[in-house]
Amino acid sequence: MNIVKTCKGIVLALAAFSALSGCTASGPKFSGLSESELTPDSKKSYIYLYRDNQFVGSAGVQPASIDNNICVKLKNGGYWSFEVESGQHTVALLPTASFDKFKKPEITFPVAEGEVVFVKHTLNMDDLVVTNAIIMASGTIGLAVIEPSFALNELQKTNLHSERDYCSPAYTNKYLNPK
Repeated sequence: MNIVKTCKGIVLALAAFSALSGCTASGPKFSGLSESELTPDSKKSYIYLYRDNQFVGSAGVQPASIDNNICVKLKNGGYWSFEVESGQHTVALLPTASFDKFKKPEITFPVAEGEVVFVKHTLNMDDLVVTNAIIMASGTIGLAVIEPSFALNELQKTNLHSERDYCSPAYTNKYLNPK
């Protein structure tokens, strides 16, 4: 009888691990800024969008847009790097499902010529209530421009997203190109 319970526990744990393992970025580890990003006289500017690896919301994938143009899926422990023109840019979080009607945060900021700006997806648990049969949690999501030295330290623990983590054309058309 105990062996059956143990086996069920192991199977459930493996199933949970398998289900959650697809929810994290799986590309190469962040290894620092590229040569063109480090060159002070470079005319190229960059935005790094990242989400640190944390337990809260770890199974969720957050769609985000850059200038209401590029649509990406931001997974737990992942980052994106985008070359941009200097000027004002907006990063916005998008709905996770068609029934998601909550206003999502967005942040607009200037990017100077040759500058690298770091934008972090934040997710904080506000309340957690556990009873015998119900677990209820509430949280806050947001975006913040992060100081480069702090962001570079956090990015060391992230992985680059892969090409397959761009939003699907259907999702992009629905949320970025509504008719």
